[in-house]
Amino acid sequence: MRHLKLLLRTLFSNNACVEAARTNEKKYNFIAIIFVLFSLFFAGMPTCIKGFQVKGSEWLDSTVFHLDVALDDFNQEVRKTGQQVTFTIQNDEKHTMEIKGFDIPAYQAKVVEYKGNDEQERTLTGLHRYMYSAKLKDSDTKDTDFLEVYVFADESGDKLTNTVKKLIENVNPKAPSDTPKEDKWLKKTYYKKKKDDDEWAVKKTERSTSFIVFGKTEFYAYLYQPGNTSVVGGVAGDYTHTAPGDFLKRFEGKNPTNIIKVWKDFSDEVYITPRWNATWRSTGIVLGVDAGVVIFMGFMVWILTRGKNNPFRIYSFWDGQKIAYYACLTPGLLSLFGFLLPNMAMMFFVLFTGVRVMWLSMKTLRYQAPAK
Repeated sequence: MRHLKLLLRTLFSNNACVEAARTNEKKYNFIAIIFVLFSLFFAGMPTCIKGFQVKGSEWLDSTVFHLDVALDDFNQEVRKTGQQVTFTIQNDEKHTMEIKGFDIPAYQAKVVEYKGNDEQERTLTGLHRYMYSAKLKDSDTKDTDFLEVYVFADESGDKLTNTVKKLIENVNPKAPSDTPKEDKWLKKTYYKKKKDDDEWAVKKTERSTSFIVFGKTEFYAYLYQPGNTSVVGGVAGDYTHTAPGDFLKRFEGKNPTNIIKVWKDFSDEVYITPRWNATWRSTGIVLGVDAGVVIFMGFMVWILTRGKNNPFRIYSFWDGQKIAYYACLTPGLLSLFGFLLPNMAMMFFVLFTGVRVMWLSMKTLRYQAPAK
């Protein structure tokens, strides 16, 4: 009972932390380690749990700028073709998406990329892709693109990531000497005619159109407000946790409202792997920083008792560590307030631990020289 009372007192008494740390019984060494492990557990809980609550569909929770209509149009467009289009997720290890039906001319175009290191050697090269562009009439009755859908059926990993970066940045290579091939989308996106001659020059553009990318194993989506070049939201992930089968069949018999619900469910599925990785990575960083703070605070306790005439000089480095271990459980519990203030969750433990241990060092372990 005496031991239990002493351990409970460490939650609010600095003297109790010192007494428990200085107790010669070996079991108190193990208890100190248990205290610091529980402290780190509580400190990391808000970051971990909040991380696993993030949904991939959040990019569709606010204003979507007519994206719901565009996604419905896209679904109807691919079903109008004479050749069946399928986005079949395979039941293999990576849940690869097999995309068929884009081998007819209507579904082929080119995406620009660099070839060659020297600027004079850079040429245009074609990547097969399907591009669907939904248009919206603005106040001037002009057509405005507000969604593009790209399909890169053979790309995955870093190659697809680089392609997506090009789509975001609208990378424009040096214009070749010859006239671009008769590709309306290519001309519109990357080139313009010079006024005085027939040569083609690079057209400087900045993306302001939402787009979706289907890759072999990954999916990307970026939402833009039409006319604005900043990304409003988006999601990126893989098909690992997506049910096998033709993705487009999910939309059969759905109205525009339900279609957004299907896309939300799909976004949640593709984001599971990135969410898992991001959450454990951020939680690991938090735990590493918090553990470092506790060890540093124990080191400070030891340093502050090194005075030549300081009666606490008898405290060893390990004693200083144990004092910090016992003192950090209360800051760990207080870190649970991070559930209420998520933006401050990572700072609570560092702040509370620093305040308590330094207060303990300045008050409980403060050496006062005898009056002369």
